[in-house]
Amino acid sequence: MPSNPNKIIISDTTSLIGLTNIGQIDILRKLFGSVIVTPEVAKEYGAPLPEWIFVQAVSDSEKIKILNKFIGLGESSAIALALETGNALLILDDKRARQFTISLGLEITGTLGLLIRAY
Repeated sequence: MPSNPNKIIISDTTSLIGLTNIGQIDILRKLFGSVIVTPEVAKEYGAPLPEWIFVQAVSDSEKIKILNKFIGLGESSAIALALETGNALLILDDKRARQFTISLGLEITGTLGLLIRAY
């Protein structure tokens, strides 16, 4: 969980879908107030997003293309946005994406971490 409460919370698709499937998407709002996703994540989610989830595009799409050679498009865009933001907590579940994110020095949590914190 973020050590700085002013962190920008960026989510990948897997967590959104998982929380939606168990009827707990609102945990994100309760924990963080708002969450940011990229257009790629919003498209992968495939349903209307709650009003407290905001969509923000990555400025440098080349970052996404480079990352997407190693990990999925949603993860790539979320990581690229976190790199641009510089003060982010990424919500990721994919093992390869998590390892990649840690190697970049970014802060992460996953769906299980969210559920534990909410409990």
